[in-house]
Amino acid sequence: MRVLLPVTVLFLTCGIAAAATISVSGLSDVQDTFVRHDAAATNYGSQGGLSVSGATALNKFGAIAGVAETFMKFDVSSAFDAFNTQYGVGNWHLTAATLLLVEQGLANNAAFSTGAGQFRVQYLADDSWSASTLTWNNSRTLAGSAGSFLGTFANVGDGDQRTSLRTFELDLVADLSADVASGGTISFYLSPASDTVGFTFNSTNITSTPTDIRPMPVLELTAVPEPVSLALLAAAGLALLRTERKGTAA
Repeated sequence: MRVLLPVTVLFLTCGIAAAATISVSGLSDVQDTFVRHDAAATNYGSQGGLSVSGATALNKFGAIAGVAETFMKFDVSSAFDAFNTQYGVGNWHLTAATLLLVEQGLANNAAFSTGAGQFRVQYLADDSWSASTLTWNNSRTLAGSAGSFLGTFANVGDGDQRTSLRTFELDLVADLSADVASGGTISFYLSPASDTVGFTFNSTNITSTPTDIRPMPVLELTAVPEPVSLALLAAAGLALLRTERKGTAA
């Protein structure tokens, strides 16, 4: 299921050079799913939640839910277009990539766990996978091909029934930056880094959630112009100021 949030472009000024930084938010994932070791032939692509779970993490009912991993795919073409429009084609570089995920504490489903611990996010070069067919059994090659680490993050897992927005700043590795610069699709692989972690969060299929927070996985990207482009923006700003002064003096 493909759900797209409206794309919001935020323009921030830097001195007299207008729009020195652009952040593009609202890039919701176009596909996501999770896979479970204890239900190795089951596809969860239509579930409203996603899971990263360690071997000993417990679900709401006090039972071990088993190891779970998540796969996510984002279309970054709108960010690519926004950066090119503002700075010129290829005259920019990425400065930040942030995942925004809405956690579900104590989800009312035995497949989802909760627990303190750490999980990893990795870059996936292969974007050909489908959320509607992926299972634990057929995802082992894909998981094994996961590339650069984008960060290891902690989950508090305090066991309450909160629904809260979590933000994760990803490392800007060359693979990630190159994918954004090509304007294509980016895939991520999330896996447990500790046995006790149980991180459950909304998928793109979520249908009920508080309206005051973002309901589904979102990727936010920020870029700045290359130094030459920034210098040109500054020169244009100076020229505009001189023109306005001349007009005032006249």
